Amino acid sequence: MISLPRVRYSPSGLLAVWGLVVGSGVFFLEGYAARPGDSSSPPVRWPEESPIRRDVHASTLLIFLHPLCPCSRASVEELGNILNQCGHRVSTYALLCSATDFTEARGRSAIEQDLGAIPNARTWRDRGGTEARRFGAGTSGQVVLYDAQGRLSYSGGITAARGHRGDNYGRAAVIDRILGKAGDHSGSPVFGCPLSEPDMLGGERRRQ
Repeated sequence: MISLPRVRYSPSGLLAVWGLVVGSGVFFLEGYAARPGDSSSPPVRWPEESPIRRDVHASTLLIFLHPLCPCSRASVEELGNILNQCGHRVSTYALLCSATDFTEARGRSAIEQDLGAIPNARTWRDRGGTEARRFGAGTSGQVVLYDAQGRLSYSGGITAARGHRGDNYGRAAVIDRILGKAGDHSGSPVFGCPLSEPDMLGGERRRQ
């Protein structure tokens, strides 16, 4: 019987390997958090065929959310911060993009419960993502803001990274546009899950 030589591992060697594994994991997570979703292309004028009623006296804000996107809970929190400062000057709709059977299959998601704590945000269930396509939104957390004349005044995200909470350019820009401060409609990247991800829209993939 042939015996294999024993391999001895020094504590310093094991520590180096452990550090490499941990460092690689941290690097991956940071890279993932900083990777934005697909850019959007919303219409520069409010699409009048939309069933959502635009406010003709104030700005109208839409945020597109996937009910199961964990990083979008930070976007909902930032939305609450925006409305705490200027909620009376903007009409806000949170569009939950989902398959038609989402509510029946899963019930209220954590994001829906978070939205319930924001008094000035109305929830709109965008079954099948019809309004998301109409407004060119492809990533959960996408915000579009239109002024009282129906002109696009902001398009982008309101967080600095996936799941990030705190001061960021997008949140500040939305507040500025609502308050009437000058600026173009370009915004910061959107950090979230794809709205059209099959496993996200309706849960499990349909079995063939």
